[in-house]
Amino acid sequence: MKRWTSEQYEDVDYMTAMYKGYSNSGETLEEIQDTIKDLHRQEASLQRQIDDA
Repeated sequence: MKRWTSEQYEDVDYMTAMYKGYSNSGETLEEIQDTIKDLHRQEASLQRQIDDA
């Protein structure tokens, strides 16, 4: 799986999955939503690390 930002998932795979029921990479809408949540958590964690540095 390629590394995408949450924005890319939201703009591309999420919209495709909403329309077709699955993304271009074959993931279901639920899997895409889970990935987006995970990416948001990772981004928040990294931002906290940057802020604390």
